Amino acid sequence: MSDDDHKERHANYMREFYKKHPGYSTKYVRKWRESHPVENKEAHKEYRDKPQSKEQKLAKQRQRRAADPYYSTRSRATKWGLTAQQLVDMVAAQGGLCASCRLPPQMKKYKVLAVDHDHVTGKVRGLLCHNCNVTLGLQKDSIERLEALIAYLKRTM
Repeated sequence: MSDDDHKERHANYMREFYKKHPGYSTKYVRKWRESHPVENKEAHKEYRDKPQSKEQKLAKQRQRRAADPYYSTRSRATKWGLTAQQLVDMVAAQGGLCASCRLPPQMKKYKVLAVDHDHVTGKVRGLLCHNCNVTLGLQKDSIERLEALIAYLKRTM
């Protein structure tokens, strides 16, 4: 029996075992961690500091973002009750542009539009670029504060 066959058979055995004993793994691991705090901490640090695992994780994130720039936005959209399709439809309806300034997202770090929502009701209003979204947030979505800011700009220009 080859080494690969043995690994496969063992993996299948363990899958079946955990199906029959669903809480066993969690209970055993928790018990071991509690009784071996130093070893657990060292093992966790060793895993976390592995350059290979960090590189693999970053490469996977880059691939996912390249294939789907709205991946993380879509996963957060459920927070506001949007489905993935509704978000895609909103982006298409706005032509990929900010609902406020009508420009595409321009910052290197924030390449996608943010979901803008009313902080009181939670209702989604549209998709904004990072700058417009932050501006609204800093002004607490207050029309009065934004009008005062506009008046100030007009007076000083």
